[in-house]
Amino acid sequence: MTKTIPIILCIILIPCVFFVLPFIPPELCVGTNYSAYPVSKGYNDYFSFLVSCFIPESTTPVSTTVLADDKPINTELELKDNISVTPTPLSEIALTNETTYSINLPELLKSYTPPKKENEKPQILIIHTHATESFEGTSSRSLDKDKNMVEVGRVFKESLTKRGFSVIHDTTYHDYPNYNGSYANSLKTAEDYLKKYPSINMVFDLHRDGVVDQNGNSIKLSANYNGQSVAKLMFVVGTDAGGLNHPDWKSNLCFVTGIQSRLNSICDGIMRPINVRNERFNHHTTPASVIVECGTNGNSLEEACRSVQLLALALSDYIK
Repeated sequence: MTKTIPIILCIILIPCVFFVLPFIPPELCVGTNYSAYPVSKGYNDYFSFLVSCFIPESTTPVSTTVLADDKPINTELELKDNISVTPTPLSEIALTNETTYSINLPELLKSYTPPKKENEKPQILIIHTHATESFEGTSSRSLDKDKNMVEVGRVFKESLTKRGFSVIHDTTYHDYPNYNGSYANSLKTAEDYLKKYPSINMVFDLHRDGVVDQNGNSIKLSANYNGQSVAKLMFVVGTDAGGLNHPDWKSNLCFVTGIQSRLNSICDGIMRPINVRNERFNHHTTPASVIVECGTNGNSLEEACRSVQLLALALSDYIK
């Protein structure tokens, strides 16, 4: 009888591994990288996902030496005089919809009201699920908070504060020492802040995208603002298409649409299409939660820092 127990367990577990688990939303697998395995994408992706579960991605090089010459950087953005922000029409808002949902922005926006500005209590949380992401001239990840996403968040907070917002900037490394589980880690952080400060109704998760050509070379995505190079931005909106509860994802989409229409007006070409995804990405925490991809691994830190200053300008025009 004792010998038959392992055999029975194998008979039960093997079908689960091959035929059941591939269709479980990856965000339910605590300790894994949510974006490593798209739900129901097929067995090749699933096997990659299994590998990511057991081989931590923390082996990705994380360097404390960032710039080759380590010259001081200038992140100051010279704003145009007498800036007039006129939202661009909805016809100019581009979407990349990776879900099976049909999205009608004009209809969604008819019943949407953006958050109101709060000057006293904390209203905005800036967080970094992948804080160690870094830029051109680095190994793509760095522990130096002056050179990775934490610095981009610092500049964003400073710019928002100057415009009258009450902001909390969390600088926790959710992706180090283990990259797997980053979203589970950042979710706990966000929930802790929301319990402490119920007034928070906007969460910006700042990332740096990775874009390469067919030869593996980093691709820089930038625009020009007032003679200065700025990194292109992209909003990533999570949904409930992967099976996780997220009733407010359409509100998140409306929220970023309003910001994008203003950024299009402020700086032509700064915005990439809004990316609507199957994964939830912790965006269920507030009706105004979003990932912001600030440039790519081909952009400089300066370019990303300039872009988030324009993001702050757009938000201040949108949230009144």
